[in-house]
Amino acid sequence: MAIADHDQRDLWIANYGSRPAVAEHASVFSAQYLPLLPTASSILELGCGRGADAEAFARAGHTVTATDFVPAVIEDNQKRLGHMPNLVFQSMRIDRPYPYDADTFDAAYAHLTLHYFTHDITQSVVTEIHRVLKPGGLLLFACKSPADPAHGKGREIEQDMFDFHGKIRHFFSEDYVRGLLTGIFQIVAIESHRGKLYRQRAGWITVAARAT
Repeated sequence: MAIADHDQRDLWIANYGSRPAVAEHASVFSAQYLPLLPTASSILELGCGRGADAEAFARAGHTVTATDFVPAVIEDNQKRLGHMPNLVFQSMRIDRPYPYDADTFDAAYAHLTLHYFTHDITQSVVTEIHRVLKPGGLLLFACKSPADPAHGKGREIEQDMFDFHGKIRHFFSEDYVRGLLTGIFQIVAIESHRGKLYRQRAGWITVAARAT
């Protein structure tokens, strides 16, 4: 698995600081796709942030392994939510090989965390996700899209990927997602959205796909 050239870890650590803020509630995206999950699913979350979605999945009866690469995030989440027996927080990078056996999880979930990598790295990430999912397992993710106001701003790294004052974003179109998943996932649902995310105007895409 290739390693990302445009590493954003230090930036995220600086943004979170030593005391990560707590999300008030789970995302609309997690609620939207919760009904797709079989009862008592094992879920791998990639980039859990403040843990609100992971907590929501756990309270719905699923077993959740929530990962992030910011130490303060993992420590804070463990203090607040470590009492839940079906929710575990682990330090892990999305863009490096995962410390899990093949066919481990029923679902992989990534809310606005897959859109920081070049195409080659993104492709290797999707392949690694497929490896750890059980046959027929679900991949659920949301990413910024070319409809986002930030698209096109800053230095272009590659198609639909830009570095804007050190913040890197890869904007996923529906066509890009279909090409990315071809051969290893079958798309269940794909939708493009415009509205507000975190109180800012945004364009994004949501995807549900099943491992083949």
